[in-house]
Amino acid sequence: MDDNQKQIQGQIDNLATSRNNLQSQVSGLQSQVDSLNAQIADLNSKLVTARTFRSDVDTSFAPKKTDLQNELENGVSLLQDAVDDSSAGSTLKEHNADIDSKISAVTSAVDKLISRLESQISTLSKSLSSAQSSLQSTQSQLDSTQSQINSLSDQINS
Repeated sequence: MDDNQKQIQGQIDNLATSRNNLQSQVSGLQSQVDSLNAQIADLNSKLVTARTFRSDVDTSFAPKKTDLQNELENGVSLLQDAVDDSSAGSTLKEHNADIDSKISAVTSAVDKLISRLESQISTLSKSLSSAQSSLQSTQSQLDSTQSQINSLSDQINS
Protein backbone atom coordinates (compact mmCIF):
# COMPACT_ATOMS: atom_id res chain seq x y z
CA MET A 1 0.00 0.00 0.00
CA ASP A 2 1.56 3.31 -1.06
CA ASP A 3 1.50 6.53 0.99
CA ASN A 4 -1.53 7.90 -0.86
CA GLN A 5 -3.50 4.73 -0.19
CA LYS A 6 -2.46 4.80 3.48
CA GLN A 7 -3.61 8.40 3.75
CA ILE A 8 -6.94 7.54 2.12
CA GLN A 9 -7.34 4.51 4.40
CA GLY A 10 -6.70 6.75 7.42
CA GLN A 11 -9.44 9.11 6.19
CA ILE A 12 -11.78 6.16 5.70
CA ASP A 13 -11.06 4.93 9.24
CA ASN A 14 -11.73 8.40 10.69
CA LEU A 15 -14.95 8.70 8.69
CA ALA A 16 -16.01 5.21 9.78
CA THR A 17 -15.61 6.26 13.42
CA SER A 18 -17.68 9.38 12.71
CA ARG A 19 -20.28 7.26 10.92
CA ASN A 20 -20.57 4.93 13.91
CA ASN A 21 -21.02 7.91 16.25
CA LEU A 22 -23.67 9.37 13.94
CA GLN A 23 -25.49 6.03 13.74
CA SER A 24 -25.58 5.94 17.53
CA GLN A 25 -26.95 9.50 17.61
CA VAL A 26 -29.59 8.63 15.00
CA SER A 27 -30.65 5.63 17.06
CA GLY A 28 -30.93 7.73 20.22
CA LEU A 29 -32.85 10.48 18.45
CA GLN A 30 -35.23 7.97 16.88
CA SER A 31 -35.91 6.51 20.33
CA GLN A 32 -36.57 10.03 21.62
CA VAL A 33 -38.97 10.75 18.74
CA ASP A 34 -40.79 7.46 19.33
CA SER A 35 -41.07 8.16 23.06
CA LEU A 36 -42.40 11.69 22.48
CA ASN A 37 -44.93 10.39 19.95
CA ALA A 38 -46.14 7.81 22.49
CA GLN A 39 -46.42 10.44 25.24
CA ILE A 40 -48.37 12.77 22.96
CA ALA A 41 -50.71 9.95 21.90
CA ASP A 42 -51.33 9.07 25.56
CA LEU A 43 -52.07 12.70 26.46
CA ASN A 44 -54.34 13.11 23.42
CA SER A 45 -56.31 10.06 24.56
CA LYS A 46 -56.67 11.55 28.04
CA LEU A 47 -57.67 14.90 26.53
CA VAL A 48 -60.43 13.28 24.47
CA THR A 49 -61.74 11.54 27.59
CA ALA A 50 -61.67 14.77 29.61
CA ARG A 51 -63.44 16.72 26.86
CA THR A 52 -66.08 14.00 26.53
CA PHE A 53 -66.72 14.06 30.28
CA ARG A 54 -66.88 17.87 30.23
CA SER A 55 -69.44 17.70 27.44
CA ASP A 56 -71.43 15.12 29.39
CA VAL A 57 -71.58 17.49 32.37
CA ASP A 58 -73.11 20.17 30.15
CA THR A 59 -75.42 17.98 28.10
CA SER A 60 -76.46 15.36 30.61
CA PHE A 61 -75.73 16.08 34.26
CA ALA A 62 -77.05 19.64 34.40
CA PRO A 63 -80.31 18.89 32.53
CA LYS A 64 -80.92 15.79 34.67
CA LYS A 65 -80.36 17.92 37.76
CA THR A 66 -82.99 20.35 36.49
CA ASP A 67 -85.44 17.53 35.77
CA LEU A 68 -84.84 16.05 39.22
CA GLN A 69 -85.20 19.46 40.81
CA ASN A 70 -88.53 20.05 39.06
CA GLU A 71 -89.86 16.63 40.08
CA LEU A 72 -88.79 17.14 43.68
CA GLU A 73 -90.28 20.64 43.80
CA ASN A 74 -93.59 19.38 42.45
CA GLY A 75 -93.59 16.50 44.90
CA VAL A 76 -92.64 18.71 47.84
CA SER A 77 -95.28 21.25 46.86
CA LEU A 78 -97.93 18.55 46.90
CA LEU A 79 -96.62 17.26 50.24
CA GLN A 80 -96.55 20.75 51.78
CA ASP A 81 -100.12 21.42 50.64
CA ALA A 82 -101.28 18.08 51.99
CA VAL A 83 -99.62 18.30 55.40
CA ASP A 84 -99.40 22.09 55.76
CA ASP A 85 -95.64 21.98 56.55
CA SER A 86 -92.78 23.76 54.70
CA SER A 87 -89.81 21.93 56.25
CA ALA A 88 -89.41 19.62 53.23
CA GLY A 89 -89.27 22.63 50.89
CA SER A 90 -86.58 24.32 52.97
CA THR A 91 -84.49 21.16 52.95
CA LEU A 92 -84.90 20.83 49.18
CA LYS A 93 -83.71 24.40 48.54
CA GLU A 94 -80.65 23.85 50.74
CA HIS A 95 -79.61 20.66 48.96
CA ASN A 96 -80.32 21.96 45.45
CA ALA A 97 -77.81 24.75 46.07
CA ASP A 98 -75.26 22.08 47.02
CA ILE A 99 -75.85 20.22 43.73
CA ASP A 100 -75.16 23.41 41.75
CA SER A 101 -71.89 23.99 43.58
CA LYS A 102 -70.84 20.38 43.00
CA ILE A 103 -71.53 20.61 39.27
CA SER A 104 -69.66 23.92 39.15
CA ALA A 105 -66.68 22.45 41.04
CA VAL A 106 -66.52 19.44 38.71
CA THR A 107 -66.77 21.68 35.65
CA SER A 108 -63.98 23.91 36.93
CA ALA A 109 -61.72 20.96 37.78
CA VAL A 110 -62.24 19.35 34.36
CA ASP A 111 -61.58 22.67 32.59
CA LYS A 112 -58.28 22.98 34.48
CA LEU A 113 -57.39 19.39 33.57
CA ILE A 114 -58.12 20.08 29.89
CA SER A 115 -55.93 23.21 29.96
CA ARG A 116 -53.09 21.31 31.64
CA LEU A 117 -53.28 18.46 29.11
CA GLU A 118 -53.33 20.92 26.21
CA SER A 119 -50.28 22.69 27.64
CA GLN A 120 -48.40 19.41 28.08
CA ILE A 121 -49.24 18.36 24.52
CA SER A 122 -48.02 21.72 23.22
CA THR A 123 -44.73 21.44 25.12
CA LEU A 124 -44.16 17.85 23.99
CA SER A 125 -45.04 18.77 20.40
CA LYS A 126 -42.34 21.45 20.43
CA SER A 127 -39.84 18.94 21.83
CA LEU A 128 -40.92 16.45 19.17
CA SER A 129 -40.41 18.99 16.40
CA SER A 130 -36.93 19.77 17.70
CA ALA A 131 -36.04 16.08 18.02
CA GLN A 132 -37.31 15.37 14.49
CA SER A 133 -35.24 18.26 13.14
CA SER A 134 -32.14 16.97 14.94
CA LEU A 135 -32.84 13.47 13.64
CA GLN A 136 -33.12 14.70 10.05
CA SER A 137 -29.94 16.75 10.35
CA THR A 138 -27.99 13.89 11.91
CA GLN A 139 -29.33 11.44 9.32
CA SER A 140 -28.18 13.84 6.60
CA GLN A 141 -24.70 13.99 8.16
CA LEU A 142 -24.67 10.21 8.35
CA ASP A 143 -25.61 9.90 4.67
CA SER A 144 -22.92 12.42 3.71
CA THR A 145 -20.29 10.59 5.77
CA GLN A 146 -21.23 7.28 4.16
CA SER A 147 -21.00 8.91 0.73
CA GLN A 148 -17.49 10.18 1.56
CA ILE A 149 -16.46 6.71 2.72
CA ASN A 150 -17.79 5.19 -0.51
CA SER A 151 -15.96 7.78 -2.61
CA LEU A 152 -12.66 7.22 -0.79
CA SER A 153 -13.11 3.45 -0.99
CA ASP A 154 -13.53 3.79 -4.75
CA GLN A 155 -10.28 5.79 -4.89
CA ILE A 156 -8.33 3.24 -2.90
CA ASN A 157 -9.68 0.36 -4.99
CA SER A 158 -8.86 1.94 -8.36
